[in-house]
Amino acid sequence: MLFARRLRRVGYFVISVPTGATLASFLLSTSVFYLFPRVSSQSHSQWVGIAVIVSYLIALVVGAVLGAIASFWLTFRLLSSKTRNVPSV
Repeated sequence: MLFARRLRRVGYFVISVPTGATLASFLLSTSVFYLFPRVSSQSHSQWVGIAVIVSYLIALVVGAVLGAIASFWLTFRLLSSKTRNVPSV
């Protein structure tokens, strides 16, 4: 898609939006497992394990949505500024 001139703009979005969603989802869900032992107390009740798994799944979805929105916005901004600065031929 990046090699066809007509589809190049769409190709940037096709590549950047899923990549941004994946990266943000990975970072947010990994932070749940990384930060939970550091901020919690030593004694855990039985429901804490289920709460961690549920918060991990929520972090996956929230990270994917936020990453997709952020990468869409960033790509849109970069492409719109690129087209304004290019002189017409």
